[in-house]
Amino acid sequence: TLYNKHRTAAEKYTFSEAFAEFKSTFKLSNSVFLIVAMIALGLLYTLWGLSHMTPSLVVYFFLIMTLLVSLFLASFYAVYLKLQVYYDFKLKDALSLSFIAIFFHWLSICKWLLGTVVLLVIGRHLPLVLVVFLPVFWLIFTFDILEPIYKQVSKQGL
Repeated sequence: TLYNKHRTAAEKYTFSEAFAEFKSTFKLSNSVFLIVAMIALGLLYTLWGLSHMTPSLVVYFFLIMTLLVSLFLASFYAVYLKLQVYYDFKLKDALSLSFIAIFFHWLSICKWLLGTVVLLVIGRHLPLVLVVFLPVFWLIFTFDILEPIYKQVSKQGL
């Protein structure tokens, strides 16, 4: 990838090279996003349905399980975003490697979840920041905080 080749040397980046990289990863990245988005929509629909049910122990159990799966799904997508910067892989490999890599470094995932919640709370109180700057901050934060997962994946030789 471009970052892997040039790191922070901005003068080495060219439009043609960036566009070629964009074309090569467009289909894979959108496929992963659509898979994650469809699962997330299903989870949101489940949460909406559970919120209208009579409160009981079973409903609370499924509510907690749905929230945990949602957190796992968000972590999965963040790890995929991190690994896509360094590796060129097929859809099946991207899904399986991102799924496995979540379990390599728990502390990074916990820090990422906490930082994501903090950024969402900040964005809740400052809507303009949410719309304009918060996604960029979140991507930079995700890239930095998940570095130990990439190092673990590269050490494992996956």
